Amino acid sequence: MADKGKSKRSTAILIVVILLTLILGGGAAAFLQLSLVHPVRILLPAIGVGFALAFAIRKPVARISGSGNLFLNILFAGMLLSSLLSFGFLGTNFWLSGEDPHTETITVERLYSKTFHRSRRVGRRYTTTGEPYKVYYMEARFSDGRTKELRLGQSGFGKRKKGDRLEIEIDKGFFGIPVIKSKISGLAKQKRVF
Repeated sequence: MADKGKSKRSTAILIVVILLTLILGGGAAAFLQLSLVHPVRILLPAIGVGFALAFAIRKPVARISGSGNLFLNILFAGMLLSSLLSFGFLGTNFWLSGEDPHTETITVERLYSKTFHRSRRVGRRYTTTGEPYKVYYMEARFSDGRTKELRLGQSGFGKRKKGDRLEIEIDKGFFGIPVIKSKISGLAKQKRVF
């Protein structure tokens, strides 16, 4: 009977870890959209440090999860710690940024859309591709030569054309990574995780 309780506990902990990882990863993605940095420069160190920490605390993780599977314990703890580190780093950079934003002019370099398909359930275990929908993007060039891909809503996509100039407020983040502080009309709203 004790084995059954241990299994339920490790399943519950696994579900909580997955949900926390998804929530923190979604928050990190939202902050990454507003940061002017290449994602690899943030995500690779966060993943490396997260999995190194997961390996270092593998014994307490095994006690908490109740599972003796070393690979799964390190995998799920590493994913949680990596998303926590990236969310914490990008969130701190955004929220504790300086108080003197400056205005910068960006130029619309390219407008494009990508077509995705919704999935549709056709049976108990089967799904198929459903109706298509488009996601709109704008590639913007900053005055120092950097480019950033920004997701637009459908109305923002219709209002813009190549070569348009937009004024945005940029602030230096807490860790020195520039962040976009002003609203750009027509940008797509970030979807909630749940």
